[in-house]
Amino acid sequence: MTVSRARTAGALLLIAVLALAGCSSKDSPVSPNLVTTQVDADDVAFQAMIAFDDVNSVVNGAGLNGAQAAPLSARSGRFAPQSFGGGLVLLSDTTFQRGNVTFQLSRRWFSFLHVEQAVPDGTTDSLVVTSRALGTDSTSSLRYRVTVGHAGQLRAGGLVAFRPIATLQGAWADTLDSRFTALQEAVTRTFYARVLTVANGITIQKSGGTGYPATGTIVWTIHAQRTRDGNRADVEKTLDAVVTLTFNGTRYPGVTVNGTWPYTLDLDTGLISRSGSL
Repeated sequence: MTVSRARTAGALLLIAVLALAGCSSKDSPVSPNLVTTQVDADDVAFQAMIAFDDVNSVVNGAGLNGAQAAPLSARSGRFAPQSFGGGLVLLSDTTFQRGNVTFQLSRRWFSFLHVEQAVPDGTTDSLVVTSRALGTDSTSSLRYRVTVGHAGQLRAGGLVAFRPIATLQGAWADTLDSRFTALQEAVTRTFYARVLTVANGITIQKSGGTGYPATGTIVWTIHAQRTRDGNRADVEKTLDAVVTLTFNGTRYPGVTVNGTWPYTLDLDTGLISRSGSL
């Protein structure tokens, strides 16, 4: 727990790359199928939003707020500081459902002296959560249906009461077989995507702040295949992109696709939209 931030970020990236390699597909997320239109950027941004919901499920299910991990009844308050309020659960492993997706979490706690703990207590300052998920979510969102394969690791710090700022970082790999309505058109899209997610430098004021992360980024590297009616053997178009979310202390952090197309994410609802269309 005393390694440098650079080494930690590198380790997290390696974890996600290895997890991505374990997902079943021959496709690579570095193929040169760059997004070149706004409509394609919309579809890629939507894939990032789905992957963000998976990360949010892990954050909520980790037990940072002292509540037992349970099915999510509302998709709101992502990365809100109340997630770091009083108390921690006493179980090191937990399983919960989101729709028919089963999330399995394994947790390790450390004191502010960097000593690993069998159970958390008032001296607990950091938490490492290894997560895996598999299944189909068709009930918790009105916006999409998705079959998920997920693996990765979350690291949370600043949990002890005397620290004013909590931190988050992590890396995850997802496969997403999704069906959704396009952002700007009344048409149904079907996609198969492989997504590598890296979160770094996220800071959250535990009291007296805005209620949203002040700094940090989440970067998604996405390889997505738009299919015809969900048939993975009938690919209409292949898209590769890097999607970046930058937290800014407000409910509406900015998102860009390949540094070109701007979007806004609503942290309370999870909705993503073209910038200026809220």
